[in-house]
Amino acid sequence: MPLEEAQLRILNEVQQLGPQQIKAICGLGLIFASDIISENAVPDFDNSGMDGYAVIASDLTKASVENPVHLREIGQIPAGTCPEFELKSGTTARIMTGAPLPPGADAVVPIEEIETDGNGVIFVRAVSQGENIRPLGNDIFRGELLYKAGQIIYPPDIGVLISIGKNEIDVHRKPRIGVLSTGEEITGMANSRSRGKIYDTNRPTLLSFLDYYHFAVTDLNTVADDPDAIGEILHRVADLDVLITTGGVSAGDYDYIPRVVRKLGGEIIFHRVKIKPGMPFMFARLGKTFIFGLPGNPQAVVVGFYMFVLPALRKMSGFKGPLLLEKLFGIMAGTARNSGYRPHFLPAKMEKVLDKFYIHPSKKVSSGALSGYAGADCMVIIPQKSKVKKGDEVQYIPMYYSN
Repeated sequence: MPLEEAQLRILNEVQQLGPQQIKAICGLGLIFASDIISENAVPDFDNSGMDGYAVIASDLTKASVENPVHLREIGQIPAGTCPEFELKSGTTARIMTGAPLPPGADAVVPIEEIETDGNGVIFVRAVSQGENIRPLGNDIFRGELLYKAGQIIYPPDIGVLISIGKNEIDVHRKPRIGVLSTGEEITGMANSRSRGKIYDTNRPTLLSFLDYYHFAVTDLNTVADDPDAIGEILHRVADLDVLITTGGVSAGDYDYIPRVVRKLGGEIIFHRVKIKPGMPFMFARLGKTFIFGLPGNPQAVVVGFYMFVLPALRKMSGFKGPLLLEKLFGIMAGTARNSGYRPHFLPAKMEKVLDKFYIHPSKKVSSGALSGYAGADCMVIIPQKSKVKKGDEVQYIPMYYSN
């Protein structure tokens, strides 16, 4: 199946998950399920924009260095308190940044611009009404549309929600995800590694990707190439929305996952895609759980995550922007050859020079060489049956963007 057709098929199968109500403080990385309209003004009182003295502007109309004006100080207003007095002509009050303006005051003079003596506070310039005052609603006005459904919640948004007194919000539920590595040859870091064994890198890589994009995940650990053992685990994934597996989906004698899925009554939606690395990719459904069967080669895991898994997770999470990764154009800073009939995705590094991006492909292009992605921040696409020379225009896909 062509890559674009496979991506479209996945996005047609998966659906946006329903909304849930959560504490606003827990919303980072989630997506609003409804518009957020402020019921309050922020600030909801006129307050001082700096430390200084609250005044009545008309008292200082003729103030100058040659003709200073003396006002009588009648009190102090720290932030977080409410003044219990009113300014009248001829008086002033010491005020701190963020403190409510006392009734009668209509300007604030910075502390650096005044002097005091035994007769009161000395002002040497005129001020305008509203000077250094943050008026009610200066930040957010009541009834303001702050967020539309479908927007991602970033760190400052948490503070904005708290500022309007929004303790609970409606968000789209993120999918419940499980990650499982398969293979007789893999072992965890906690175990001794005998000859013929390799450390399981695919699962930690996927867990890290999912954490980077703010997805909670259940780590299902590893399982040997044993159909009964695989079946035992697949029996337990009914509560998951998505299961991501690595290995066991090719055409070898020990690639059992497609057979086990069918045996358990699941549906193989499609199997094998014209992409390199990652041709054996499998997309299936078992009950309500979608299974993304990634090949076991580490570079295929990276490519499969970005091409198939992440777009589906974004749709399920309620994301309203483009679901597929954006393909950009850059200038090749190396050479690459693709003699096959599938587009080849190579790890690469972007370099911006003036207004152009130069793409440096990794020299480690074997699908088993995870270190090809060490320091890489994009994938460069080498079309089928082509040779790309230094200076040629190429398509590339940035990685590690915000979800």
